[in-house]
Amino acid sequence: LIKSTEQPILREHFYEKLNGILREFPRRSNIFLCGDWNAKIGKRSDDDAYTCLGRWSRGTRNENGEWFLQFCEENDLIITNSLFQHSARHITTWEGSYKQPGESEKKKVFNQIDYIAVKSSMSRTLKNSRTFSGTELFSDHRLLITEICNPLNILRTQNNNKEREVMRRTLLVEDQAKRKEYQKQLNDNLTINDPKDLVEFNKTVLETAKSVLGVNITNKQSQNYIDDDEIKELSEKQKQIRQLLINTNNQNDIEVLKRKRNDLLHNLRKLHHQKLRDRIVNEVKEIENAPDSIKMFKAIKNT
Repeated sequence: LIKSTEQPILREHFYEKLNGILREFPRRSNIFLCGDWNAKIGKRSDDDAYTCLGRWSRGTRNENGEWFLQFCEENDLIITNSLFQHSARHITTWEGSYKQPGESEKKKVFNQIDYIAVKSSMSRTLKNSRTFSGTELFSDHRLLITEICNPLNILRTQNNNKEREVMRRTLLVEDQAKRKEYQKQLNDNLTINDPKDLVEFNKTVLETAKSVLGVNITNKQSQNYIDDDEIKELSEKQKQIRQLLINTNNQNDIEVLKRKRNDLLHNLRKLHHQKLRDRIVNEVKEIENAPDSIKMFKAIKNT
């Protein structure tokens, strides 16, 4: 990217074009923005309101840095190489030199102008982010690496959260009237459509079942998932404290926030285990009280 003092209109067009590209990606996409932004985001101050910026950056912010921070904030991105504590040499991404008028020796300059930004939803997958100065590169920039957890696990999580249709098949066992209605409509549809092959036959059966039994739109959740307002409230509180930890520089405040978050996580795990035990007990009672004809069906459904 061009310097702050040169061609501001070109810089504005650059970010407009980049915003347009990002909007073309699906909302749940994992996005990695990497490169030399020629932007000094500077060390975070207590007055900073940017949630995209962590505590461990360096330097003095310039105009390009302000543009980059605003861009990340608007697109829900976080700057990975500002989130982890490292020595200055592992935060620096560029090394140069300059000579002042009247001086014979050049002075070295160290800046942080290269960044890797990702979606804030990926923050839990980040393991580390730092530069390496000992690599043999034909560049005045240092190698910047961000480590993440197994990306396959991220993809599985995204796929599991997709909405899906769940057929209300239990009605065929529990509701005799629905069962007779389904049988009558299926016979009528098979007579009318006269399927020529197995594909058409299966399609007719499925459409009939949806029409008679109906479907529920749901998200695929873990068997251990508990939909409880109290658990959601505690979870939201610990997320808020985690965000405060990222944005706080004061060491005393950090220790206090860590203790608060640890207490919340302990209570959250304890409450989750209790709710899970209660749910299992209720499911067992439901199976025991069910008629013999559907007891096995309910037991298999709840496993």
